[in-house]
Amino acid sequence: MNISTQPHIARPVKGSKRIVILDALRGFALMGIALALLRRVFVTTVLVGLPLSIAYAWSSMDGHPWGDMTHDLLYTLSVYPMGLAYMSGLSLLYLRFDSWPCWRLLPIQVGWP
Repeated sequence: MNISTQPHIARPVKGSKRIVILDALRGFALMGIALALLRRVFVTTVLVGLPLSIAYAWSSMDGHPWGDMTHDLLYTLSVYPMGLAYMSGLSLLYLRFDSWPCWRLLPIQVGWP
């Protein structure tokens, strides 16, 4: 009988292969959740971090008019969200335009081998 005309027969998978398959499926599901949240993380962290970064820069240039404690609080609430915004923005750019030659300028290899 020809291969293309044979009916498909489902064969059981070995236990070790089953674990690998389930881990891969679990990873793909988690990646889908993360990708769905990535745009929301980017928008939220930019909306929070950018105005606070501007307030922090103004506070730095004006000699801490609200005191050192507020200056430190502005730093904490602006730098960490902007770091998340930068990384999520770069991740979204890479997912959208993964064939850009500029990715090869990075000191690490980006993408699948």
